[in-house]
Amino acid sequence: MKYIQRTVALTLALCLGCLVLLAGCSGSEAQSTSSVTASSAASATSAGEADAPEAEETIVGQVSYVGSEYISVSVCTGAEDTQDWAALDTATLTVSEETASIDTDDATEYLAVRSGLTEAAAREDVTVGAFIAAHTTDDGTLQIILLAATAQSDAEAESEQAADAGADSATSQDSEEQESAQSGISTASEAQDDGELLQEDL
Repeated sequence: MKYIQRTVALTLALCLGCLVLLAGCSGSEAQSTSSVTASSAASATSAGEADAPEAEETIVGQVSYVGSEYISVSVCTGAEDTQDWAALDTATLTVSEETASIDTDDATEYLAVRSGLTEAAAREDVTVGAFIAAHTTDDGTLQIILLAATAQSDAEAESEQAADAGADSATSQDSEEQESAQSGISTASEAQDDGELLQEDL
């Protein structure tokens, strides 16, 4: 009887040992699988970050030169938080001494703000003195946006034109007065000559 009890106890001990070993192996495999999965996920994330294109900085500036493959601008401040280029008031921009060169190619898109709307434009529309924004879209396309001139700028231009017209008018008036004065002098001289001739005849 004691022999049977020992055999049963030994068998139970062996079974328990096997169960403990199996449980340990399963836990190790699960832990190993989790480690591999985490490592793969980390590698995929790193690869995704490496493949993602770097965000290009948006440049707002006043055009100083338009070349065949690039546009030079004097960088402006005051539009750092702008999201709507059509609503940007260029009178709020401050032209700095910093300059930037914007490389362009055949894939560059040109847009212009007209009457509060953004429309397609041509490279020829970008001229010296104009305000532009250079922006790169999510798909990597460079956009050159020609910003609308402000009403203040238009008024200043009209004021300058009026001043030029006034100066031309004043110059013209001065010329007429000079001609009139010369004509009067000439008439007086002729009258004097006629008087001298009459005196001689007498």
